[in-house]
Amino acid sequence: MGVGKPHLADPRDAAQITIVKNKSLNSASRDTLKNRIIRQLAERYEETFDDPDFYLEGELVQRLTEALRKMPPEFRQTFRMHRLEGMTHKEIAVRLNVSPQTVNYRIGQTVRLLREELSDYWPLLVLLLWPDLS
Repeated sequence: MGVGKPHLADPRDAAQITIVKNKSLNSASRDTLKNRIIRQLAERYEETFDDPDFYLEGELVQRLTEALRKMPPEFRQTFRMHRLEGMTHKEIAVRLNVSPQTVNYRIGQTVRLLREELSDYWPLLVLLLWPDLS
């Protein structure tokens, strides 16, 4: 018997030790790769995650979506066509077969309701939805 190597009477013991050793090495290797990936992602997005605007923007979009869902569908549609698609009141009126005054009323009511629902975010929302005002 050599020095430093234990003598195993049963060859199955050697196989089991080899299996355990290989599984341990594989696990350590996976953990190392996983940690390296996490480290690289953290470094890449560190500035983004440290920026409070990153969280504020997500929260603002969620709150805006929730507020719009509370409104009548025709208000949402009119607001979307005006603010997001850039259509004029007259174009919206023609498309929806309503008067321009109806379009104006729906947009005005939507803005009023959004101002109430999103009062904490209103200055930021104005900058995002009405960039021509800034």
